[in-house]
Amino acid sequence: MDAAPLTVKLCLLGFGNVARGFCALLAKQERALADEHGLRVVVTGAGTRRGSLIAAEGMAPAAVLAAAPKEAPLPEPPRPAAELLAASGADVLVELTVMEEDFAPVATGHIEAAFDLGMDVVTANKGPIAWNWDRIAAKATAAGRRIRFESTVMDGLPVFSLLEFTLADCRLLGFEAIFNSTTNFIIDAMARGEGFDTALRHAQDEGFAEADPSHDIDGWDAACKAAALANVAMGAGITPADVDKQSLCDVPLERIKAAYAAGKRLRLAGRPDPRPRPGYRARHRSPARAARRGVARRGPAHRPHGRRRRRGDRRPGAADRLRRLRRPAAPVPDDLRPTLPHDGGPSAPPGPAPGASGPLAAPLPGPPAAPLPTRVVDAAPANPWRRAILLALLVLAVGSALGAVGFAAEQRLFVWKPDVKALPGGGWRITGSAGLRPLAPALAGDRLAWSQAGYTCLMELASGDTKVIGAASRGTDLWPPALDTRSAAWLESDKNGVDPAHLWVYDIGRGRRVAHRAGAAAEAPALSDPFLAWLDDQPDGHREVTALDVETGRRSALATGDGLSSPVIAGDDAVGWLLQPTGDAAPTVVVRDLGTGTETAIMLASAGSGLTVGDIQMAGHLVLWTQRSSRTTRIVAYDLESRQTTTVADGAVETPATDGEVVVWAQPDGTSPHGCVVMMRGLGGGPPSVAARPAAWPAGLAVGGGRLAWVINDGTWTYLDVMELPS
Repeated sequence: MDAAPLTVKLCLLGFGNVARGFCALLAKQERALADEHGLRVVVTGAGTRRGSLIAAEGMAPAAVLAAAPKEAPLPEPPRPAAELLAASGADVLVELTVMEEDFAPVATGHIEAAFDLGMDVVTANKGPIAWNWDRIAAKATAAGRRIRFESTVMDGLPVFSLLEFTLADCRLLGFEAIFNSTTNFIIDAMARGEGFDTALRHAQDEGFAEADPSHDIDGWDAACKAAALANVAMGAGITPADVDKQSLCDVPLERIKAAYAAGKRLRLAGRPDPRPRPGYRARHRSPARAARRGVARRGPAHRPHGRRRRRGDRRPGAADRLRRLRRPAAPVPDDLRPTLPHDGGPSAPPGPAPGASGPLAAPLPGPPAAPLPTRVVDAAPANPWRRAILLALLVLAVGSALGAVGFAAEQRLFVWKPDVKALPGGGWRITGSAGLRPLAPALAGDRLAWSQAGYTCLMELASGDTKVIGAASRGTDLWPPALDTRSAAWLESDKNGVDPAHLWVYDIGRGRRVAHRAGAAAEAPALSDPFLAWLDDQPDGHREVTALDVETGRRSALATGDGLSSPVIAGDDAVGWLLQPTGDAAPTVVVRDLGTGTETAIMLASAGSGLTVGDIQMAGHLVLWTQRSSRTTRIVAYDLESRQTTTVADGAVETPATDGEVVVWAQPDGTSPHGCVVMMRGLGGGPPSVAARPAAWPAGLAVGGGRLAWVINDGTWTYLDVMELPS
């Protein structure tokens, strides 16, 4: 008999978008956590300034979301954090409160109170790590507890895990990193000719910038992340106030344009400073407390362990500092335990607790050296791999741990471009490794669109010119693109299925894209100029097929009901959708002419036939699908004009595609167990013929504009090949 799952109790402090997304993810992975890891995760407490929730026996994450729908407060009156933590009886505190500006006293108090109650801590709040890491690490060690905070810096990129596990016996000497994406967005927009205010407004509209963007614009967000990384990985003992910052408002537009004209990109970069600057005094200004706050300075003799480092002493490495949290230590006497005010009132620099003594009760130390002056870094020729190297391995640089945040003109390492090469016999090949696989090609006219590494890409096939026209934001996925001769469209949806999705339409001629709001459960759209159509869920639980005229912005509901299913398809001024009834009724595609409003119902298989239908698609006035039985697969086409049904191919056929004039598919070549050939057949009549012989079975086929595209994998690399169809 299988052992019962281990129950893990969580207490959530903060219940905004991050906490809701986390609960949605736990609900989605509930079965996997139980089956693969033997865990049952429940929430025993949650709290915000507007409400709270206590469930001593534990509530499923989905039930917590149901108890506090979007924008609604938690159902019970708010409670003090200490009371909520004690009443929850949780095993783990998930600290997700808003970051504070100076010394993060409230969040740090939450973490310390959790340690006192025997809880481990997970946090996405970078404030405590940036301002009070030494105190938190000491408290965790003394209590024999663990704290994890991977998402505080670089989102989900495993920076701290990389140092702890992969580079366990290495000493980090320095780093150089671009921590803030809001400034990237604004700088790129300004380089294209937009003014600062317009670029900022667009950044806010697209979710890159907050309503109050001062932390991003003035460098405080990057300073907090740089301080957190320096404190944990290098034992810096600094705060964000010690980081020399530069505001984007102080960067001339001419400098941005000059960098772009030289083939470079201006970026807000954070790095340690190897050079002291004579006469430097730490600046302790924050956006809300400029000139009102101070930090105790530290001389060379003031070390974290209370003594001067002697010649020959081994410097602790990143692994030493991170390993403290995995090695329980002897309890620290009460009079040596650090304290911080966390009553929610005005914060002050943490100092000794009343009657306390010892190094752990000392004020937070000040800066050890000087900030790095802002400088322009000469860029080498573009290298798309350097981004991964910088973010994953960091750059080793000898120096102190005092950070600097300034604008530097970097090479194009943060503007990813696909690896495109011309094929010897004509055509193109796009190459990707495991994490950069090109997927879902779409052909129309002389253009190719596809998805790759969280980007939507567009290629002009005549010249090979390639551009990235869309990129996934934090916590979102991009769906395969749809393409016609004038536009490309794709869906960007929340990975947790909580926040609304966006349907992006890219005008190829104008080079501009527009986002249209859709529901959280929206599915991949179909595009036939000027109409965009998709399937979505409605608040009443029913499904709806929605059509949007991208020129006028007018929406219309084409169908509503429980039997609607994917995919939605589009052709010449028409939209179709699958109607999948319950029981033994026949699956049917309904096609509506958007000009006349007339509908045509196409039965895909006879009722009770036992056939499975799939690969449903539409091009021009043709609807195509497959019928599968235990013995064979049949490709079937229906002409909306003649109302005739034709069997295009029959046998071991796979991945059909059509452009309304030609149908292509893959089938065994008969010469080897794994050999494959791509066949084609014109809809005007005639037998099928060989179109191409790929090196492996294609994962997807596309046809259009007299060209053929496929995706294949040779075991190491994934290729997207495009070539001319034989005449």
